[in-house]
Amino acid sequence: MRKITLATAVVLCTVSLQAGFFGNIVGGIKDRIDTRKTIAGLNHDQRDYKYNESGLVTARTAAKWINNWAENKPRNVNGRLFVMQVGLLPGATPYIKHDDVNVYTFDRTAGCTGTGDTRNDGISDIPMPIFAGGMPNGMDGAFWAYDINPLEDMLLVVVASDEPKNMALATRFLWTMNYWGMKSDHISIMNGTAMYMFDPKLNPDIKRAGVRSKESMFTEWGSEYLMMPGGPLDFGGADRDPAPRNNFQSIVTLPTEPKFSLFASMEDMMNVVDAADRNNVIIDGRSANEYNANVAEKRSKVAMQICGENHDQECYSAFEGHIKGAVNLEYRGVINTEDYIKDLNGDGVVDSRDSSMTYKSKRELKRTFRKLGVERGSDVYTYCRTGTRASLITYASFEILGYKTHMYDGSWIQWGKMANATDTYGNQMLPEDSLWRTDVTKYTENLTYNDAIDVGTASTELHPYAPEGSGNKIVEDDIAYRNGESMPN
Repeated sequence: MRKITLATAVVLCTVSLQAGFFGNIVGGIKDRIDTRKTIAGLNHDQRDYKYNESGLVTARTAAKWINNWAENKPRNVNGRLFVMQVGLLPGATPYIKHDDVNVYTFDRTAGCTGTGDTRNDGISDIPMPIFAGGMPNGMDGAFWAYDINPLEDMLLVVVASDEPKNMALATRFLWTMNYWGMKSDHISIMNGTAMYMFDPKLNPDIKRAGVRSKESMFTEWGSEYLMMPGGPLDFGGADRDPAPRNNFQSIVTLPTEPKFSLFASMEDMMNVVDAADRNNVIIDGRSANEYNANVAEKRSKVAMQICGENHDQECYSAFEGHIKGAVNLEYRGVINTEDYIKDLNGDGVVDSRDSSMTYKSKRELKRTFRKLGVERGSDVYTYCRTGTRASLITYASFEILGYKTHMYDGSWIQWGKMANATDTYGNQMLPEDSLWRTDVTKYTENLTYNDAIDVGTASTELHPYAPEGSGNKIVEDDIAYRNGESMPN
């Protein structure tokens, strides 16, 4: 047996330690190089969007505005900057910075949708619909609450972090603004999340806006404190009047034309299916399981908790499937969700929730839409379950690529109820001979019914025998309001 002397053992041990030491150094360098390569390969330069001063703007542009609005605001904007934040940042500083003189930050956008609101389109109710025009719960009510002057002020929507759905809520907000005719050079959205894109280590381009650390862009409080009793945006109460709004202007005063064609009703969708025109492309923004009616994996909720044997469980639509002729593009397919590098949200996992969620380049988006059959002269119709996820696709189609685009606001939460079926209480939802049934192969593919005990109730206000042409009441009411007529919310 070969003997190992003490001196030899020391030498071997030293060599081993040195190998491990240098191996760690080499490994660390390699990891940093790989990270830099990953960052360099990402779509962070956003060449297609870097000169935008409205619409989809880069984080560099947004940071310059937030840090010094007076010096950097777009030439066509004379008013203030309102950062409409979607979601909160993790940690002790959850808000985008603001000075409450030139820049304000509010975390109240929610996609311009109230979860308790409904609007009737002349046939049935739509839960969580597009805002109406008036006070207090419509567009003018929202602008009054923040004291916004849509003629002068700039709205910048910023997604804080974490969820692709927050990007969808942000783009739904912009869909609403465009629908009502907000001046296009006065509305914008930052491309990507603040958590990611304000981090110089992940987005080196942000250094050109003077940002040396993401922490410098965040703060402890939002501007909501201004709405407290006695504050300059006090809503008022039983014992006091609301604070005067010195800047507020109604959307009726906007000089720009509204884009009501961005909205599609259920009747519009039925007409598109009837037309069978190859220039009309219907895009379903839901998951493949929802699109294919894979009920074992996913069913369509209807925001009710009255189902099941004890009527205290989640409720679902009467049936699953997809609108006839629709193609499937899961809503996250238009943004970058694979560029995660580190745990940004602090949940202990590095995954898509830590990604930039920037929009893909115009070239990538155009290629994606072409694969779906979209051409230059196409009319694109989008939908999902509630009109939220589809907003991401709608924004890509309309704002980035310039296609004629229409989003079906009722989406599956309305379409999936228009059935000759019974609900959880045994009540008939639609009569068999109703013109507005969508649970027929003429209008729905992969048609699969849910068990009646799990089906939510029909619309509170339902007109099963409304004649053709009745289904566009929402747009008709909004046109009237925009024209200066007094309409109910």
